[in-house]
Amino acid sequence: MSALVGRRLYNLFSEIGESNDLSKVRLKKVVEFDALLELHILDTSAVVQLSNSFFDPDTYRPDLLGIGKMLKTAEKK
Repeated sequence: MSALVGRRLYNLFSEIGESNDLSKVRLKKVVEFDALLELHILDTSAVVQLSNSFFDPDTYRPDLLGIGKMLKTAEKK
């Protein structure tokens, strides 16, 4: 069951805002959906992204993405 840590379950028909996590009260459904997802990944040979242990969300600055390239281009002119 440790693989299910971090899994969340929402009823999007009744609550589109995803604020009421049902994973604790509907654990069987989470297990069922997780198994279906694993089968789909295997059946389709889907590429699954691995987690990046070096990523630090506290230092991530998406507002700076591409700034270095823009500055280098401006310097050439």
